[in-house]
Amino acid sequence: MMRVALQIGLVAVAVDLASGQTARLVTTINAPLVDARLDPIVNPGTCSGHMHSVFGSASFGATVDPDTDLKGNITTSSNIWPNLSQYWIPSLYIWNPADQMYHIVPTFSKTYYRLRGTREGANPIPHNLRFLIGDASRTIPFTEGEPRDSIKWTFTTGGPTPSGDKIFKRGGQNPEKNGDWEFLKANPQAVYDYFVTGRGQLEMNMNFPNCLAVDAQGKPILDSADHRSHGTYADRRDPWCPPEFPYRIPTVNLEARYEVKKMVSRLGADVVTNLDNWFLSTGDNSGSSAHGDFISGWPEDLWVGIIANCSSAEGEGCPVTDELIPRPRNAQERVVPLMKPMPNEVVSPVAVLPSGPCPGETTTTTTTTTTTTTNPPTTTTTTTTTTTTTTTTTTTTTTTTTTTTTPPPTTTTTTTATTTAASTTTTPAPPTTTTTTTTAELRVVLQVMDTETDQRIMVLDGSPVPLSLVENKVVSFQAVPVGVMESSVESAALESADSVGNSHSQNENRRPFSFFGDSRGDFVRGTTLSAGTTYTLKTRFFSENRQAGDELLNQVLSFTVQ
Repeated sequence: MMRVALQIGLVAVAVDLASGQTARLVTTINAPLVDARLDPIVNPGTCSGHMHSVFGSASFGATVDPDTDLKGNITTSSNIWPNLSQYWIPSLYIWNPADQMYHIVPTFSKTYYRLRGTREGANPIPHNLRFLIGDASRTIPFTEGEPRDSIKWTFTTGGPTPSGDKIFKRGGQNPEKNGDWEFLKANPQAVYDYFVTGRGQLEMNMNFPNCLAVDAQGKPILDSADHRSHGTYADRRDPWCPPEFPYRIPTVNLEARYEVKKMVSRLGADVVTNLDNWFLSTGDNSGSSAHGDFISGWPEDLWVGIIANCSSAEGEGCPVTDELIPRPRNAQERVVPLMKPMPNEVVSPVAVLPSGPCPGETTTTTTTTTTTTTNPPTTTTTTTTTTTTTTTTTTTTTTTTTTTTTPPPTTTTTTTATTTAASTTTTPAPPTTTTTTTTAELRVVLQVMDTETDQRIMVLDGSPVPLSLVENKVVSFQAVPVGVMESSVESAALESADSVGNSHSQNENRRPFSFFGDSRGDFVRGTTLSAGTTYTLKTRFFSENRQAGDELLNQVLSFTVQ
């Protein structure tokens, strides 16, 4: 592991920026963590109404506990540890008329932490600070002068038009003119050129508020009922915060990248560059429902040193320090292990954008009908309560009419009764396996991956694997030790027994490898899973645990595809 010995927090560097100057303090690159219908800020403990692409701490789930999920020995998809922050955005889908399916676009993100103006009075970003910006319910483009959050769409580098001019350069755009996709739809040739021959990354660029309200004791307020009213933005011409929001912090600038160009080889250039086929997971085709969520998982005391010592004169932002531990590039190249269960539903491709209750989620619907008669007046009230546990990705409502069209299917829901719905989440149990280990601190997560898209299909816990999740897919497996900082995969194997008892074995004895902060072993690549077949995964790890020393772990897990 590499560490650069610069003692931030111990070395005082006198830097006082001019009022209009901005310092880039820290930059992080965040690999994709998971695509899932969860939003622990807006929908804690239950399923979100639309898909999100998530980056950051591997302890992401339906709820996020700041003491257990944003601290300690937890891995992250960020390239800097201990940045255990979590960020999520709406997923982007491309509709393919040929197969009548929505296909999810792969993502990653970069986060810039910036400070504008003098460092005097600047405060550390509070641990567990939460924000939501943007409007997920919006479906129409913005009108001129209409209020909106600090979110804009752009290309990551200038997009060449047929004349060679660069009209989409990030620095020349702003949320007022580029808050939706209208400017892209007005330039179809430039869009085609950029996503076919150019860099091909669509960026959703957003700034979270940098001025916070405080409580009676002067402490910053970390959240609010709408997840936004506890903060605001400093004026662009004056970095100081308004009196109602006096707690000034660095700006969190999230650049979410959708790798649209990667879809060209799968779906074809004409499909991918036709913006009529672009849909955010909210169902929006205008780009105006762009939104982002952020939970800070940084240690506050670390931020004190960063603000005091990092200078914009260093160009690349804050230098890597003893407190900021870089993780190798290959740690960001694949999905890191999740520590919590995710909804077991198909993410991509899908015939209808995922919404409604998640599989296994219980929904209770109460319908009350009141009938009044006269001579003499009497009132009869009938109350019916129905409890439904969903086992598929179908949305359950009182009365539903579904219309399928081309382009994309649309669902119209008509409710004919007064309905009050309350949802509770039935969370799948964590992976349970047969293990032999020297301590109880080490465990291993086994997960099946889609080889083509490099997306997690599901975490394996011994329960049956739905055929719909793996049918017609080439898969690989990941075996990931959790709770250790360095690990080597010594051997791994997949064995199977079909319905008539025939046994098969696929073994891969890989050369042991080890790297800091994010450890996993991929094995049995390029295989397919068959219905009615029972599979057994056998893995062996050698791990270095900071608390318990060297450990060996042998793990066996069986599952059936049905």
